Amino acid sequence: MKNFIQIVLCFLITLPFTFAQTRVQKESNEDLRNARMKFALENISEVEKIELVENNGSFTVMHSLNKKNLSRKISGKSAEEIDQQFLEMFLNLKYKQPEFNGKDCSIVFKMSMRMDSYEICKGESEKIALAKSLLENLKKVL
Repeated sequence: MKNFIQIVLCFLITLPFTFAQTRVQKESNEDLRNARMKFALENISEVEKIELVENNGSFTVMHSLNKKNLSRKISGKSAEEIDQQFLEMFLNLKYKQPEFNGKDCSIVFKMSMRMDSYEICKGESEKIALAKSLLENLKKVL
């Protein structure tokens, strides 16, 4: 009888440790394999890029300048605001501004949005100024 009580006590003592090991680890949302890019603005001449990424309902603004990376999570409302700002500028530059007429298009800025992209050439000073102002506005989020 005494041995039986000792076995039961040992079992009861080790029971919490066996359940502690089988707990499921909380899943991280830092995995960017499922991330979707909402938009990206790249200043090719200065090796600078800013993009908005959505990953499982959370939004992150990523900024890289000369191999230095900075990222910040933002609210859905802020993401919607800067997405709308980018969309307006993208459509304005791509469809409302006159096309580049020069022969040599040395790309200075590249804009990407969902499945569409647009490139701004070196000779398009008005478009470059607009893209730079958009880039500065987007950096304020960081």
